[in-house]
Amino acid sequence: MNSFEGIMKCLTLGLDGTELDVQMTKDSVLVAFHSSDLADLTTLKGKVNSVSWSELKTANYISAPYLGYFI
Repeated sequence: MNSFEGIMKCLTLGLDGTELDVQMTKDSVLVAFHSSDLADLTTLKGKVNSVSWSELKTANYISAPYLGYFI
């Protein structure tokens, strides 16, 4: 989900499409992130549009299967 691997799997299977959740940071950077609150999955709190890209890229995922992935 929302990963290179997820999109590539869909392409390899020949599927017609996939869902990708794109949100914008407060400094207008587009990121792929599903949840409405960063606290659901990361070490940050609030909505994606309430933080800058420089803040967001320091966030760590806190649960599997996302451990090891960046936003």
